[in-house]
Amino acid sequence: MFLFLALFVYVIYIFLLNFVNFKVRKDAVLKGSISTKYFKTFQGQDAPEEVVLHTRHHDNQYQAPLVFLIVGSLSLSVGDVSVFTVLFAWGFVLSRFMHSFFLLKNQNVLNRAKSFILGWFFILLMWGSLSLNFL
Repeated sequence: MFLFLALFVYVIYIFLLNFVNFKVRKDAVLKGSISTKYFKTFQGQDAPEEVVLHTRHHDNQYQAPLVFLIVGSLSLSVGDVSVFTVLFAWGFVLSRFMHSFFLLKNQNVLNRAKSFILGWFFILLMWGSLSLNFL
């Protein structure tokens, strides 16, 4: 149940990020700092920094997090829900929250990179734990 909860929380988080991304884009259009035509191909003018940051952050949710969601789902389906797997999953979720903070608020590139690496480390541990079931 706790592994499922980590996956569920992260999926809800992605939905919230999508909502925030849409709001940032809408606000930029309403302020006149970007044209709606920009969003057709994401070219033609320089987007405001906030739009660029939120767009990149949105795109990031379909990279490492997909690998996390896959290994988490596989772990659930084969019954590999050890305390370690659950801790690794929550570690990943927390690393992504930190990554969001360092990208969108603090803008500390070094700390953002550390949280990114930490997230991949937790994914690797989850895959390692899962693979032990097949040895």
